[in-house]
Amino acid sequence: MSTIIHPSSITEYGPWLLDFRKLEELDKVFESQLEKLKKYRSYLIDNEVLKRKKEYSGLDYEIDDEGLRRKLETNYQFADCYRELIINYKSDKTVKAESFKEIAMNKDINSEFPIDFSYTLSVANVKARISLGRSEISRNEISVSVENNTTSEGKELLYEIEKWIKNTRPNILVKFWRRYARWFLFFAYMCINLYIIFIPDTNKTIVKNEAFEILKNGIQQDEVPKALEILLTLETNFKKAKIETKTSDNIIFMNLIYLSIALFISLILYFGPNSVIGINKGEKKLRIIDTYVKIVTYIIPVLFLLPFIINKLSNLICGIFSCTVRCCHLT
Repeated sequence: MSTIIHPSSITEYGPWLLDFRKLEELDKVFESQLEKLKKYRSYLIDNEVLKRKKEYSGLDYEIDDEGLRRKLETNYQFADCYRELIINYKSDKTVKAESFKEIAMNKDINSEFPIDFSYTLSVANVKARISLGRSEISRNEISVSVENNTTSEGKELLYEIEKWIKNTRPNILVKFWRRYARWFLFFAYMCINLYIIFIPDTNKTIVKNEAFEILKNGIQQDEVPKALEILLTLETNFKKAKIETKTSDNIIFMNLIYLSIALFISLILYFGPNSVIGINKGEKKLRIIDTYVKIVTYIIPVLFLLPFIINKLSNLICGIFSCTVRCCHLT
């Protein structure tokens, strides 16, 4: 019969923006699991008492059940029965408690900024730890380890923690943003270089636009010399001495808009969000980062569409203006 082997450790990449509601939910997971594991621990101790009573049943020796139970409760196999939360702060302070709620109620550390935590639940032979690292590499990673996760109790504990992670993890876009944030500055650098290398030939663009206008309604008899001139200009890459300044300026202006938007987006995305523990002083920073993430999430798509919107509006205004001029000439 096949057996499913559950992983003993999990690492989930963030950034983890943990507000107090999410931290309280983790408290509730550990609290409910602690009560269940206490019953499991009592069950293990009861079984051990029965086992030892059977071993001594044939001997002239009376076992004190309560005394044996108390002794087993201090045995290394069953001694652990606790949950412990350790939070390290930017000021090098370390605070130990049983829950995030307990730490939030401690007024002495309200002005401290939390940078990492380790939350442990250990009962008998089942032990779980969830932690958020403090180093440059691990500060956006939540690590989970569960010992003895082959038992039904261990499996349930792992399942509840995984469910909390699933409900808490950031969306795919924010994860992608954080993971590749540093590459966006390189992207900005490449945009500048590509623009310098491939500066569009405004002369050729204007001539092509003239050709398009002629071809749009078909080449008339009086337009043949103009069409021939356009053909020769494009074929020889001849630079006109005079080009329409307004048209040229408009093309350059649009190209500069594209470049500016690309640079602006790259610089914004370079400053990706990092994990924040929304407790004590971290609560204020979390509100700022949440706002920043929401603004960027809405602004970036708009900025991508902005050049196309400007171009369409520009063409629409030019078309209306041209029609107005023609009507004036006709009247």
